[in-house]
Amino acid sequence: MATAACPSAWYSWCSDRLLEDKYKWSPRISLDDLIPMETTRKLGRHTPDWKERVIVGHNVGFDRSFIKEQYYIKGPKTRFIDTMSLHIATSGFTGSQRVLWNAKKSGSQRKEIVEMMTKKKFGSGSPTWDWMKEGTMNNLSDVYQHHCEGEPLAKEKRETFIKGSMDDVRENFQELMTYCASDVVATHQVFQKLWPVFFERFPHPVTLAGMLEMGSTYFHVNYNWEKYILNSEDTYNDLQRELTLLLKKLANEACELLHDDRYKEDPWLWDLDWSTRDFRLKKPVKEKKSKKNNDLELESDKEETEEDRVNKVLHTAERLPKVKMHLPGYPAWYRDLCYKMREEDWAPGPSKISTQVRVAPKLLRLTWDGYPVHYSETHGWGYLVPWREDNIGENDDSEGAQFPTGSLQSICPQPPPNPSSLSLQERDKLMAEIIKMERFGEDSQKLWAKWHAIMKREEQKPKTTKDENGPWWHTGDGPYNDVNIPGCWFFKIPHKDGDNKRVGNPLAKDNLSKIEDGTIKSQSGDHAVRVLTLSKMCSYWKMNRERISKQMVVWLNKTDLPRTVTRNPDYDGDGLYGTIIPR
Repeated sequence: MATAACPSAWYSWCSDRLLEDKYKWSPRISLDDLIPMETTRKLGRHTPDWKERVIVGHNVGFDRSFIKEQYYIKGPKTRFIDTMSLHIATSGFTGSQRVLWNAKKSGSQRKEIVEMMTKKKFGSGSPTWDWMKEGTMNNLSDVYQHHCEGEPLAKEKRETFIKGSMDDVRENFQELMTYCASDVVATHQVFQKLWPVFFERFPHPVTLAGMLEMGSTYFHVNYNWEKYILNSEDTYNDLQRELTLLLKKLANEACELLHDDRYKEDPWLWDLDWSTRDFRLKKPVKEKKSKKNNDLELESDKEETEEDRVNKVLHTAERLPKVKMHLPGYPAWYRDLCYKMREEDWAPGPSKISTQVRVAPKLLRLTWDGYPVHYSETHGWGYLVPWREDNIGENDDSEGAQFPTGSLQSICPQPPPNPSSLSLQERDKLMAEIIKMERFGEDSQKLWAKWHAIMKREEQKPKTTKDENGPWWHTGDGPYNDVNIPGCWFFKIPHKDGDNKRVGNPLAKDNLSKIEDGTIKSQSGDHAVRVLTLSKMCSYWKMNRERISKQMVVWLNKTDLPRTVTRNPDYDGDGLYGTIIPR
């Protein structure tokens, strides 16, 4: 159902399937299922005169996708004005502001709120929320309250369209039609408030023309659209299965390091939980021995057969615990990756593993600029730079008491000589080597910056948690003293939103570019390299599959297509031709 209003009249529309209890055999949507705004069933696309019209709505792109005439290849001159776009342009929030707005309204103690309060506490006075008065969220109810100073719109009836059945819609027809009409009234009032504000803020006509043009886009498809979605999903599932199998293989190989405590010499796996649980049996039941039983035992000892020995072994089943232990003898981190046998999703091996679990970067033995990654509860993911000398030999209960310093140094490049300790000739030689470098990446630029800082004797003021005496040859977000690992400095992996943010997963989509340019690499061989490649290949479909799959395709009959299409030599009468209106 739908409602609309113009200066002289109100309009409403109901689907045939709402009026009559019809069953539709085809799941595909056709033009007859949509709202006719400018045509009749008799004329259809052959309407002789298309008039220039404007339709105003809130999030009008969604409403436009249900208008019949918008799917004609050659047809209406209607344009759409979106009050939500007008609001975003004049009083909208950024992504981070939306998070803060929701958290503030609900009284949440999200980390964003805590960080803002902390900054203001050590900055200039108490935190200010004045910016919240200048804007609001994008839904119609909030926009209506903000610009029209009205009461919140009643949205309870909307749940009937979402969760109810067709019978529920019929039973509540008048209330639901009134609900649609009240939204039209609210949208009109919002438009009256925003239209002059928008023109005052953006007086150039190109801005309005751009919004009108973007609101009239469409995308034509044929049978390849459904084929594309099916093939993409099948390919994605195949790659995901291969990715899971490779991660399982890496987890199984890492689990073997438990023997002879070889994991203690691994600079990635040393701090995982390698504790195991022994297999426990119930104590054997002691039977009272009689003289007769003793005589029988003596006789059986002399005449014990192979069958008797098998029966003795079978009787030990009584000592098994009632609740089966979960992988006794395996390390705790490996057990966490495996389903218990009583779970519905049980599958053999570490079936819970994925690139999202915290242990995955360690199993892949990832490096950042050649240095092994490390996770800190305080700072998130970072990496360890060796050759530190001022904390070697510290055997307190710190995080790195058992860290394999020698193993780390063996896989990392030797540090270059410190220019401040070189003679003038040696400095000139080092400068010449830097100039001859064929490839100037991010590290080279940082090396130049460090070189000039040393030459000019400049001192950079570090953060309170950072170490002033870090490695001269490496610069980054750090080092951080509170991560105390003997022989190492800890640097945070850079976050796209700044140094005060933590990286939750080095394999997240924000770091895909670092995988491509070689900043993030793997030391686990070909399998790990393949995992990084598969993760990169799956990222696009993982991020866009829902948005693409939910696009509504309206399939057109031959009579709905213009003659320039049907008379084309490439036209297939048995094929599928449709249109998507982007939402």
